[in-house]
Amino acid sequence: MDDWQLLNDYATRNSEEAFHALVERYAGMVYHTALRQVENPHLAEEVAQVVFIILARKAAKIPRQPTLYGWLFRATRFAVLNQRRQEKNRSRREQEAYAMQSASSPDDLNPLWEQITPLLDDALDKLPATDRELVMIRYFGNRSHKETAQMLGVSEYVVRKRLSRAVEKLRVIFARRGVAVSSLALVAAFTAHGVQAAPLGLASSLAGVAVAKGATVSTSTLTLIKGAMKIMAWTKAKTAIVTGAAVILAVGMATSIIAVRHKHTVASKAELTESGNGAYGLYIHFGSATFANPGEKGAIPSSRFAPASLNVQSWAHAAKQAGMTFAVLTAKHESGFCLWDSQDYSYDVGNSPFKGDIIGDFIAACKAEGIAPGVHYSIPDEFNEGAVRYKGAVSRTYFDLIKKHVTELHTLYPDLRMQIFDMSERLSQEQFDELRGIVKQLNPQCIVWGTAPGQSPNHDSDTVISTWMWTPNASLNAAQSLSQHHQRSQAVQKAFVLNIGPDRVGEIPKDQLAVLMQVK
Repeated sequence: MDDWQLLNDYATRNSEEAFHALVERYAGMVYHTALRQVENPHLAEEVAQVVFIILARKAAKIPRQPTLYGWLFRATRFAVLNQRRQEKNRSRREQEAYAMQSASSPDDLNPLWEQITPLLDDALDKLPATDRELVMIRYFGNRSHKETAQMLGVSEYVVRKRLSRAVEKLRVIFARRGVAVSSLALVAAFTAHGVQAAPLGLASSLAGVAVAKGATVSTSTLTLIKGAMKIMAWTKAKTAIVTGAAVILAVGMATSIIAVRHKHTVASKAELTESGNGAYGLYIHFGSATFANPGEKGAIPSSRFAPASLNVQSWAHAAKQAGMTFAVLTAKHESGFCLWDSQDYSYDVGNSPFKGDIIGDFIAACKAEGIAPGVHYSIPDEFNEGAVRYKGAVSRTYFDLIKKHVTELHTLYPDLRMQIFDMSERLSQEQFDELRGIVKQLNPQCIVWGTAPGQSPNHDSDTVISTWMWTPNASLNAAQSLSQHHQRSQAVQKAFVLNIGPDRVGEIPKDQLAVLMQVK
């Protein structure tokens, strides 16, 4: 049985057997997470006891989730925080006794593990919840990539990609704390030391106390339980407060912009919907074609894709400053070049000199600015079809590739909030519905737009420059003409997506920015 089934069995039928199974499964992880922080076996056992008592008390209220790794890790952090508050005046004699105990037993931790251990749990806590859960399952739950994929309901490829990014984030966190370590070294350390069993008999003892929900524990332990639960409740409330404040702040900023500039009075308020709703957003055409030489035709080699100073934060900031509520990046344009590292695909960023996660960084930048991130996927594809075709049915083989790409995008990037299928008139209604179904299954909050009748033709688009991708000395379109197009779209409640083309460095040229800020 999986974690949810066991927890539900305990919550609904009071099955002690189910709860014992959960404790056996997680006792080692919880105990050693506590031990790394409190550095005292007795206190670590007490923290573990508190965590499982809280789990028993809150079993019926915990939202359904693939595993309990993330929830138990956070609960342990809260319990340790409260325990530290209670144990500030712990006697020096107890500390010295534990130190002597530690010194008398062999230490199998290598120097790197000793160096990162004091920082590890704080670093894990700073990861996004999905990344933290993944790291906990793979390295601290001793699960293979295949087992992790099965537990989370994703492919093994997705697990490997997400895990690679999560470990890189940890490396950066450690670097900021003064510990220089490579991602490979971190993986080796986690693999060697992440999994440790609970002390003999602890799991059985924890389960027995927890199913009684703390009725037999000492007064001091009850105090820890109450304190930890208060911290958990306050953290949840604080998150809600911060989110609400961010919304209020965003509304206030938007109001200020409108008052000062007298512009974007309707678009800045329009919510992003399937129907368009007059929303105003930024189109960002960037890819291998950005690096084409003047007049060059055909697929540009991926070896040329090498932005020297990619600045996706400036893209999102420009959208926000222009009064836009969303931004859309060309994940795959007509060239067929993918801005993510696609599995078993040769024409993508993974086969270029650029080493980075453009789409992931773009999504993070949009979220930081309070705008919705989206991607554009072109149905015409020179690399896979031999030419850019705007008419004609899509072959079965190519459609299978499209489905693979769409599945990857929305599995790797669950925070996407918009998907545009460009030139979707080449798809049958059945094919479009199948793609839309893939997106909605993986990412229910994502809006899907097409460009053909029956496929949500709910947006218009235009471009600040005379082309879609950046080219040297590209001419600019007049802000007045672009404003008129924007206003026509608003009048019929269509969304309007205005394009800019970042240059080969990865930045929006100043002349494009100047026009963008003038469009009303």
